[in-house]
Amino acid sequence: MLNIEHPDELMELELLPILEAKYLEEAQRTRLNQLAPASLVLPDGSSIELEYKPNGEQPTLEIRLQDILEWEESPAVDGGEMKVELHLLNPDLKPITKVADLASFWKGNYRVIKRQLEAVFPQVKWERA
Repeated sequence: MLNIEHPDELMELELLPILEAKYLEEAQRTRLNQLAPASLVLPDGSSIELEYKPNGEQPTLEIRLQDILEWEESPAVDGGEMKVELHLLNPDLKPITKVADLASFWKGNYRVIKRQLEAVFPQVKWERA
């Protein structure tokens, strides 16, 4: 049983695990995870949580730029129908830029941003694989 003492605490509840356990069969939970995964696996094998927005808006992922240098395109959810908006961070976890189309970013703005990052973070290898 949930121990809710104030109505504001309802906003803090993680409802998805409750709904999955009570109302979804295994096949439905598997399909939900395929279409709307809670996290993405990074090239180094670690995982990072996606942030889903209300009303079906584009999900976002805050991630350090150096962690995705191997990616060619933006990740997608909903069977590849909706791209994830990437909120790229520098090694100090400060925002750099928001990217909706990673393939275009590599061809364009990355060149300028790369030069700036190389000057401030020379210890990081900013070359793409």
